[in-house]
Amino acid sequence: MPHMNPVDTGVGFSDSSGHEWDDFQGGFGRLACRLGDLDYVHCIGYPMRLGHSMNVLVNGRGWSRQADYNTPHLLPCYCPVCCCIHAAPIAVGSFTVKVNHRGAGRIFDKVQSCTAVMTGSSNVMAGG
Repeated sequence: MPHMNPVDTGVGFSDSSGHEWDDFQGGFGRLACRLGDLDYVHCIGYPMRLGHSMNVLVNGRGWSRQADYNTPHLLPCYCPVCCCIHAAPIAVGSFTVKVNHRGAGRIFDKVQSCTAVMTGSSNVMAGG
């Protein structure tokens, strides 16, 4: 899979920081994220959604929700050219769609101290 820079995805919601997901409010909803969907890359490789609902499925895969973690991956550290391993949860999911009493995860949802969810279902959306 080629490297996808958030400002190159064609959604058109970039702000001054260059991240589409900053302060993004999707009135019509955003695509649902599921087990195995990708997050944006930091150092190398793409973290994937690991945490998910065991009983709510999207296209046959568990729906990833607020507080569900991604796979362990590399994060830039405070030394000049270092990457440290970490895993992080979706910080805030949908306010209006709940999956097992947690905000439904969607593309562009922020991942705590990390980046954001990058890929998701092609045909299931959840509102803001």
